[in-house]
Amino acid sequence: MTHIDVSLVSRYLATKCSWTTMNHTMGSDHIPIVVTINIRPDQQVNSVPRWKLAKADWDIFRTVIETYTNKIPIDVSDDIDQLNDSITHAFQKAAKRLTWKQHIDNLIVKSKKRLNLMRAVSGWDWGASHNSLLTIYRTLIRSILDYGAIAYDSTTDTHLTRLDRVQHSALSLCCGAMKGTPTSALEVESRMKLHSD
Repeated sequence: MTHIDVSLVSRYLATKCSWTTMNHTMGSDHIPIVVTINIRPDQQVNSVPRWKLAKADWDIFRTVIETYTNKIPIDVSDDIDQLNDSITHAFQKAAKRLTWKQHIDNLIVKSKKRLNLMRAVSGWDWGASHNSLLTIYRTLIRSILDYGAIAYDSTTDTHLTRLDRVQHSALSLCCGAMKGTPTSALEVESRMKLHSD
């Protein structure tokens, strides 16, 4: 006696999955099923993020957010995922009205200080290993760049390129690469993508 072959995924994953069967049954009376999830896993950051809330211009932020969120029709019968997407989209649109220059300048200053610390503990024939330097990078630099990235990701390409330069310098240091080494080679060597990719 055989049973129906069923594959279950959440509504969120359903649109990101493909379902196929294999031709070879491998001696079974069931046809093997292959479910492929077409998304990359998120990288987790283990540090506790902090905002400098005292420096935020809350009046501008409140005005912009109210403008965008008041345009969202809210109905109790709406799908919660769709409502969440609408609110997230409103926040991202509001963030586009901000340049994020001051925030990114602050990130670069912090990152460069931490990059100097990495330089102090690295060397060709002495110092921290490749893995230790990558851990320092992830802990001290990447963590501050990742925090709030969904908000400032809407900034101009010029600002994002400035962040990429800091990351490129850090990965070059971690891998012991020479100046001019392509970013793609550093990403492969360190098994890490740049933040803006």
